[in-house]
Amino acid sequence: MKVFFFDHAFHKKTASSHFFVQLLSTSFEVEHIFFEPDADSSWINASVIGKNDIIVLWQMDFLAPLFLGRGLKVVVIPMFDGSWGAPDLHWLFARNAVFINFSLSLHNRVEEMGGRSTLLRYYPEVTPTPCVRDDGDINVFFWRRRPEDGIDFDLVDCLVGREASSIHIHDAPDDPSQTYRPSRIPKGRKYRLTQSRWFESEADYSAVLSQANVFIAPRNGEGIGMAMVDALARGMVVIASDVPTHNEYIADGINGVLFDLASPCPVALKGRMRSLSAMAWTAAKFGRERWLASVPKILKLFEELQPHPVTMTQYEVDALAPRLIRAYYGGMEIYSQFLSEITSTVSCVSGLSLADRISTAGKYDDRPSLDPLTARLSELPQNCLPTSKPEPFVLAGQLIGGNDGAWIVGEDVTIGFAMDPRFGVAQRNHLKLRRRVLVGEVIGYSVILNGKHIATGNFQADQDVVEILIDPVDLKFLNYLQIRSYGADWSMNFEHKSRLAVAALVFST
Repeated sequence: MKVFFFDHAFHKKTASSHFFVQLLSTSFEVEHIFFEPDADSSWINASVIGKNDIIVLWQMDFLAPLFLGRGLKVVVIPMFDGSWGAPDLHWLFARNAVFINFSLSLHNRVEEMGGRSTLLRYYPEVTPTPCVRDDGDINVFFWRRRPEDGIDFDLVDCLVGREASSIHIHDAPDDPSQTYRPSRIPKGRKYRLTQSRWFESEADYSAVLSQANVFIAPRNGEGIGMAMVDALARGMVVIASDVPTHNEYIADGINGVLFDLASPCPVALKGRMRSLSAMAWTAAKFGRERWLASVPKILKLFEELQPHPVTMTQYEVDALAPRLIRAYYGGMEIYSQFLSEITSTVSCVSGLSLADRISTAGKYDDRPSLDPLTARLSELPQNCLPTSKPEPFVLAGQLIGGNDGAWIVGEDVTIGFAMDPRFGVAQRNHLKLRRRVLVGEVIGYSVILNGKHIATGNFQADQDVVEILIDPVDLKFLNYLQIRSYGADWSMNFEHKSRLAVAALVFST
């Protein structure tokens, strides 16, 4: 059995998919193919790929129908930064693939459209100790990667210029025409400014990065954010825009700092560098353990893949491929229009009857009919989470029910539930979290509802329960609630890994 791993050509340079290729190489023969949009598409020919082989599409999800139509085994690994704005037809076209997601928001989007998704969170190996040992100098590293998005030297100066002792600009933008060397420190600033260009080796990059203790995330949104997770694994204080996947790894003010790119404000770091670093490193340490524990399950998923029914001839695939590729790289508006024009083909590959079911805005109007979504998101009995037996509502992670709440095992849990519209609009809604009290231990929490941060904070020394109010406008018919805990000593034995509990989740009119 062979794996054909189709990858974005830019990853030749960044090697951001290398960890997953290495993982698959432990059990399969892997051919790593870097996709160029203007290349010949003859590689899709049936004589090249056998029925028992596996196609992996890393950030190349738009290609999935070409392989699904031929009845092949297809695993799609989309990235939030490339696929979040894709229309419903994009996901319906690929719904018969097996999805792996590194973003909760994208995982929810795939399941909303009836796809089968496995949610993962990757962390690299952590350093022996956090890089921050005291609340002294603030030394900043910034990879100037996407200045055209507004993440540039001026933004860095706004965020940390008042407190920084040094700022290092790694001037290596994705678009070489954006190269710019800041030569002057703004008036009134006292930090030391240094620069570097693209490094030829990872060791050179690591050597410069190790001189800093603050990392500014280089893009407004990520697929995984390999540079960011590497910084977290070092215990660096990461400052990032408040969008996925940044805000799926970082709880603002607990294990890092999130900012609004539309209205950035100076970040106060003095006096809390050590605590932010310790939280970042601790979460990464446990995250690494969970990642390693998930590897056998990932390999088993690949081993158990089954071929799909053939729905397109090779001639039809050959005719569709160049048009599909051209439309996708023409931009999302052109791509959306193209998919609307070939709705009959989408219907054939997806197995759905889409005639008259797609609105002029490109929305599929029968979401509740899609599986496995409706089967997984059940209505809460009396609009309350049964904390003594919460298992049916757990989509990712683990909850152990008890008389005093449903205790989270490990770092996080994702709960899915439906709200019965016949119940009326929920107005008085609250989530109560309870901590397990241990002397001298700080517990932080972060709550995300349907992709939106609704609460972040720490338990105070004399506080065992926090109550979080939920705005009715944030609730939908189908809901995803992620709760994360920070600061626990994950090196303790299993029974002590539960530090945070859902004491109550209640919706009422």
